[in-house]
Formats: sequence, C-alpha cells, structure tokens
Amino acid sequence: MAWQDDRGGTGHWNTWCRSTADGGVTWIRAARLSDRPGGAFYKHPAGYEFVYGDYFEIDVGFRGRLHVIWGAGESYYGAGECWYTRGSPVLRRR
Repeated sequence: MAWQDDRGGTGHWNTWCRSTADGGVTWIRAARLSDRPGGAFYKHPAGYEFVYGDYFEIDVGFRGRLHVIWGAGESYYGAGECWYTRGSPVLRRR
C-alpha cells in the first residue's frame, strides 16, 4: 500500500509505502518514497509543499517491483508535476 500525508502537521507532504506478505497480519515498516534529494523548487528535505491527491497510482510489476506515481506541487493553484519511483526495497524478497 502507498499513501501521502502531512505527518505531524509540518506543512510538508511525503509519499510512503509499506507491504505485507501474510494478508495484513504483519506489515513491514513504512518507507518514505519522496526522500530523494533535489527536484523542483517546492521540494524540501522535509517533503513537498502540496499534494495533488487525484494523481496517484501504485502497481506491482515484474518480480514484485513496486511502481508508484504521484502528483505534487507548490499549491492547489500553483505549479506541479508528477513524481515516479520504482523498485522500492519494501517489496523485495529477502
């Protein structure tokens, strides 16, 4: 599963994921997907300024590789883009 939140009300959003291999009885610790350095002016070490929640998709591809795409931006009215990550270690077999 994946989601976006403003954890702690800091004004900075992040995208997270976690997985289960036993139907939800136990879960692997949440991993922050939006922690890569650099990027747009509205992206900070603590997260991005605004979430475009209607642009969000998750899929599990070949060999259990996680693919997540989401929208983020400056504000509801401001500039925004879609961000993509793949191959999260959350779903890799150990």
